[in-house]
Amino acid sequence: MYDKGRKMIKKQLSRKDLIVLVEPQPTQFGELGGDPSYDIYTSYKLAARGIHYIGAAAKQAGFQNIAYLSQHHGNINSFENRKLLQEAALVGVSSITRTDHQAIKLLNQYKDKITVAGGFGPSFRSEEFARHADYVVIGEAEETFPELVETLSGERGTVEEVNGIAFEKNSEIIYTGPRTRLTPERLSIIHPDYDKTTLDGIKTVPIEDSRGCPKDCNFCTVTKAYGRSFRNKSDQWIGDELERTRSNGQYIFMTGDNFIGNKKRAKGLLEHMIENDLNSKPFVFQSTIQLADDEELMKLLWKAGARAVCLGIESIDDEILNGMNKGYSAERVIESVRKIREYGFWTHGMFIVGEDNDNPKKARELCEWAPRNVDSAQFFALIPLPGSNIETQFKSERRLVYPESDPHYNLYEGDHVLFRPKNFESPLELQKTLYEMYKNFYSWKNGIKRVAFSHPWGHRVIAVGLLAYTKFHGKNVLHSPQSKVHLNYLKSLR
Repeated sequence: MYDKGRKMIKKQLSRKDLIVLVEPQPTQFGELGGDPSYDIYTSYKLAARGIHYIGAAAKQAGFQNIAYLSQHHGNINSFENRKLLQEAALVGVSSITRTDHQAIKLLNQYKDKITVAGGFGPSFRSEEFARHADYVVIGEAEETFPELVETLSGERGTVEEVNGIAFEKNSEIIYTGPRTRLTPERLSIIHPDYDKTTLDGIKTVPIEDSRGCPKDCNFCTVTKAYGRSFRNKSDQWIGDELERTRSNGQYIFMTGDNFIGNKKRAKGLLEHMIENDLNSKPFVFQSTIQLADDEELMKLLWKAGARAVCLGIESIDDEILNGMNKGYSAERVIESVRKIREYGFWTHGMFIVGEDNDNPKKARELCEWAPRNVDSAQFFALIPLPGSNIETQFKSERRLVYPESDPHYNLYEGDHVLFRPKNFESPLELQKTLYEMYKNFYSWKNGIKRVAFSHPWGHRVIAVGLLAYTKFHGKNVLHSPQSKVHLNYLKSLR
């Protein structure tokens, strides 16, 4: 036992002790157990990813008494969930930036436990999290977490010998050696350990086909966390995961940042899915516009069950695309989107508004173009995510609208303007521009057109659901309690 200045901590952990792994739900104002956020990500209710992978890794190492808590398990403050946490010997919390506030509150409430923080948020803000958790796992945790719990159970050396962690000792933050990223072979060993409550609660099953991305977009943190190359899981692993979850959910979401990043590999995987009858459910995938260059690939995707593609289009303006390091011309973007949509895929366009080369005129042009050329859309303000080049730039230029002492991380999901744009009159003008773009794209007029003219027939069903969702739920996204407070804050800025 030793004194960290805030509590006495027992470092021993028995293999029989309960480990509870938590992914906090995004909530209004970042309140732990508060009202859920009203954005599409929260509404979609995908299974938590991180906690089920590290739970599986810990079970492989022999720690079988593991429980999970996420949005599928009800409010974190419920009697049952609090009782479970009280019974735990170790509480592990995985968070992203927008849930970091909830994570810190939870860690502070269980100082009598061994506490571990991980995920994108703690990985990029490890020093801060090390003041609240006993240990911070930096980066991928499938090897780090089992080694840590084995160390805490007295089966290995010291925590200083566990690579990839940070912790506070004698008021100093200690960083152990760096952890090498998992190889494709190692990634292809561990299947997520989904509990029954999670499987019963999801409509879309996430399948992690790869990690990493060779792009270097200045607003993204994926390459910093996962590297600038694709680490593809094996066809066998993906096939096994599809088979394991065959009876769960109605759809599949391939979570890799670019499913077609290696076209030869993508074609081989798709052929494997087709030959082994693993295409029983429609799936959604993420791709660059390069998909349009390969009709054979599009044919295989359709045959394997792909019906919708998420395209990181970002913009239809050359200056903006160049400013983001996208590597495509606007002309190529526009033509590629046309080809992909005409092939039959439901095309979900993701756009960024407010980049330093953007202005109100360009935003209006995008606002007019999008409803005619994509089936659904998201319009994001740049998010100054911790660890991103954009955050570094905006901090150096003092362009963040909230003070560093209270950055309002609960708003870091793309719907809220958090910086002072260069070519818009104010953050408020950019925020109102985003609202108008959503209102135009999801207007009754455009929604009815999508229902009437979508093809094939299955897309019309999606269009009807989308129209109903946006008309009866969309107002909550734009006018949630935290959005109203944020809008008033932007009005107060000079």
